[in-house]
Amino acid sequence: MRFRSTLNIKIVIIVIVILSVITVLNGLIGSRVFTREYTDALTSKFLIVGQALRLQLDKLMGLGIPLEELVGFEDQCKELVKKYGVSYAMITDSGGKVLFHNNPEKHGSIIADAGLLRSIRSGKESIQVMTEGGDKVYDIVIPIFNDNNVLIGAERIGFPYDLVAQKTRRLLWHSAGVAFFVFILAAALLFFALSHWVTGPLLRLSRAIAGVSKKGADDAAFMQVTSADEIGRLAQDFNTMLEDLKKSHADVKLYTQKLELLVDERTKELKESESRFSQVAENAEEWFWEVDGKGFYTYSSPVVEKILGYKPEEIVGRKYFYDFFPPESREGLKRAAMEAFARKEPFRGFVNTNVHKDGRLVVLETSGAPLLDNQGVLLGYRGVDADITERRQHEERLALVNECLLNFGTDAAKNIQNLTVICGELLGATCALYNRLEGGMLCSQGTWNAPADYVAADKPEGHICYDVIKLGGDRPFLVRNLPQTPYSQLDPNVAKYNLQTYLGMAVKSGGVFIGSVCVVYQRDFIPSEDDQKFLGIIAAAIGVEEGRKRAEDKLKEAQYQLIQTSKMSAIGQLASGVAHEINNPLTGVLNNVQLIKMEADVKKDSNVTDFRQLLDAIEESAMRCKKITQSLLDFSHASRGLLKPLSFNRVIEMVETLISHELELQNILIKKELQPDLPLVSGEPQLLQQVIFDIISNARWAIRKKGASEKGVITLKTGYDSEKNQVIVSIADTGIGISREDSYKIFEPFFTTKNVGEGTGLGLSIVYNIISAHKGMISVESEPGRGAVFTIALPAIK
Repeated sequence: MRFRSTLNIKIVIIVIVILSVITVLNGLIGSRVFTREYTDALTSKFLIVGQALRLQLDKLMGLGIPLEELVGFEDQCKELVKKYGVSYAMITDSGGKVLFHNNPEKHGSIIADAGLLRSIRSGKESIQVMTEGGDKVYDIVIPIFNDNNVLIGAERIGFPYDLVAQKTRRLLWHSAGVAFFVFILAAALLFFALSHWVTGPLLRLSRAIAGVSKKGADDAAFMQVTSADEIGRLAQDFNTMLEDLKKSHADVKLYTQKLELLVDERTKELKESESRFSQVAENAEEWFWEVDGKGFYTYSSPVVEKILGYKPEEIVGRKYFYDFFPPESREGLKRAAMEAFARKEPFRGFVNTNVHKDGRLVVLETSGAPLLDNQGVLLGYRGVDADITERRQHEERLALVNECLLNFGTDAAKNIQNLTVICGELLGATCALYNRLEGGMLCSQGTWNAPADYVAADKPEGHICYDVIKLGGDRPFLVRNLPQTPYSQLDPNVAKYNLQTYLGMAVKSGGVFIGSVCVVYQRDFIPSEDDQKFLGIIAAAIGVEEGRKRAEDKLKEAQYQLIQTSKMSAIGQLASGVAHEINNPLTGVLNNVQLIKMEADVKKDSNVTDFRQLLDAIEESAMRCKKITQSLLDFSHASRGLLKPLSFNRVIEMVETLISHELELQNILIKKELQPDLPLVSGEPQLLQQVIFDIISNARWAIRKKGASEKGVITLKTGYDSEKNQVIVSIADTGIGISREDSYKIFEPFFTTKNVGEGTGLGLSIVYNIISAHKGMISVESEPGRGAVFTIALPAIK
């Protein structure tokens, strides 16, 4: 019954799978056809609705009323949405401007999508799937023409995409239910049919075959053939096979005798093969071995002495393979190996660490195959070990270098120092250095394990590193037995630190050799090929960092020049305002001085107290000039890159001192709402003054561009956000404002809304960079015609 049930189930499963595929495909095809037909029907429906609305428009326009002057069609659009369940209904002009819409907030908006504009301007009815307000819709476009057949606008109607999706899902569920019922019925009928016509005869055939196995071919009975189908032919084939077995039984006995003779011959050949194996094992680079079923060595090739330091006679008959494992990992490795022994399975590429006779660790890659007798009993294992210590060491080095590179920061000097450290550590050196020619001196830019009295900058002549730089090349420079070379006299560090071996590599950046990375040893050291390749990788990585550092220095210099240029431009704008600002107090000083002189001429016996009031006025005017001059000097000073605690209120007041008079002349009022106990921030006063000045200058331009008759206002406000620990500065103006599209690009370099010759587009880009360098943020909020508000947030000093 087990065989019969299994076959039935397999056949039923195959049929069910086929029926499932057919049903699913039928459902999918039907769903797709239904979706298309339903979509076409809805499209036709809404085209008719839209054409009816267009006929109303045609009648009104036939009266000579322009499309944009029609009234009341908002209600028509709303009625369409309410009556037919569409997503939206609108009427636009030929340029994409919305004239009527079911949503009053959409009146006057402009369609920006290029595909929709092409559909509107094509003059043809169209339908396309698009996303509107986060939902997928079918968008129908119906053109509108005037009496002269000129396109003047279009109707747009959108109906939900989900209407079709819901119908499709219901169809799929219905199809699934029908298919499930068909599955159950077909499976039941198929099971009973197979039991009667297929598996029953097969079961009888199976019993006959089992009889051959138990009784032997000579005593087995033939099958009765009752049908001419495949099962009947199978029974007939069984009878033929049984007849052949009976005939060949006698031949088997004769063959067995011949086989015994052949086994004897193969045994002799095996002994000869084992002799050849011993010859190969004794002359190979790998270590060949054999162990018994418990892991006890029964054979070892002589190479073991080169790999582990033991002679074969020290191993064979004396040690188990796991005796060479380190104590901390011995039990785990032994257990894993013995489990493989129990499974009698071969293994390949098993990496394991062994202890050399001198105590150092050796990494081996082991492969082995089981030795079995004629009954399949495990006799032991035969295998080979390859020493991969150097290869493994090279892989680990590369992994550590890769980790170092992945953890690089933005500081190139720190990255170079990390590379120097990893070079010295992984090459097992006494000391590691990266030396670079700089200002006529050989300077150590990276050091590892350098002596306390080591001189990091020296004249280059005589130093081995200087020769490495001059020679260049793509191969390492190796000097062994340093005390016996001329460098013992030329290089001051050789004798001073008792150096024996030098290994260095020239570092190239920008096509020029600029330095060298080296490792030195107080012992004789013979680097392997992997050691030299590793040093080359370190030298190449340092060269990349040198190139990046040079590029960053050039970029910082360019940014500095750009800021200074912008500042000089700002100072130029301040010139006229400062001249007016200083001229007024100077005029007062001169008038008061002349008045004192006149009074002194009239009153010959006068003294200083008689002119006290005039002198106070002179002093006040002079102090006003001094304050203005000092503010201008502070603003014009070059940035020194030094941050210091400062009050943002003070920054605003200094800028206001310089620019207030000029703003008054332009009918612009500055309002200040400064929090008196504002926390300090860390920054550069000159750069933050430039930020405030540039934003106020843009605000002044926006107010003047508006051309309004009323007085313009710029409001400067400061505050403190205690939750974020930030000082907040806002600068608001009553200018022309900024569109939403432009506000996303306002801080990009060279972007400007000003006319040609009015601005470069760099001011706000520089402002953004300055605030970012101070670890702050700047944003803008604006609407066309309603001014703009720039908000700056800087971390406060706790």
